[in-house]
Amino acid sequence: MGIYCTKGIYAIEEVEYLCPNCIHSGLAAQKFDGQFQQDLLNSELVKNDDYTDEVLHRTPGYISWQGNDWIAHCTDYCAFIGYVGWQELVEMGITEEFVHFNGHTKEELAATLRNNGSHQGYLFQCLECQQYILYSDFD
Repeated sequence: MGIYCTKGIYAIEEVEYLCPNCIHSGLAAQKFDGQFQQDLLNSELVKNDDYTDEVLHRTPGYISWQGNDWIAHCTDYCAFIGYVGWQELVEMGITEEFVHFNGHTKEELAATLRNNGSHQGYLFQCLECQQYILYSDFD
């Protein structure tokens, strides 16, 4: 039995599943004339076009309420760490160490951010400076 990716490519054609090797090589994005990210945030920071190509055409996106947006920091795109709510940030011990991309206060986040809730968090980490960046959206 094979392993396949069943979500995440933005393309005109409806795609049921993709082979991980085809994603990694870029063949999946090329075949369907698609990309894996809805939008790139802070992309002006990234000067290496190969990094942008990798994130758009060879990096599966995450599932989100409003469409996945991939964040850049320093001069590269961040690593996606995972889905979080305030409780997960507390457990990781990083409630004072992250930047919230959308600009909500920490008090607002503590009150509303819930993993698998109506206000979902997506945690990234800069590959260069190790800064945590939180992106979030609402259902």
